[in-house]
Amino acid sequence: MDRRFLEEDGQPYVLAVGCQQCLWQNLRQRRVDKIADEISADAWSRLNIADGAKGPGAHDWAAGHRWSIECCFEAAKQETGLDNYEVRSWHDWYRHITLSMTALALLGVIRVTANEAALGGKPTSRTRRSTK
Repeated sequence: MDRRFLEEDGQPYVLAVGCQQCLWQNLRQRRVDKIADEISADAWSRLNIADGAKGPGAHDWAAGHRWSIECCFEAAKQETGLDNYEVRSWHDWYRHITLSMTALALLGVIRVTANEAALGGKPTSRTRRSTK
């Protein structure tokens, strides 16, 4: 499948590149292996993506928060109109973004509450409650 097709479809994907591949970082191109070497050892974790014909698809990952942030912005675009703004000043843009992200957070709380009510008050796997 083509990367551009996945991006146009809004489909999350992971792209593997060779160590000689260059990426832009701080306004200059740098090799991927040099960038990876600078990431501290405790920032890496091994995750199983999917089980395949050859067994578990375990890969080492770093900087994993970026993906969850991108998913959050994509959800806000679809659910709260994050990308539907016509503003003329930075203040207006900031207010729109703040309102959209607040609405997304509220929708998340409503979903969790509704799911718990549907399960008879039992917390879902995504909620964290104190056992005290």
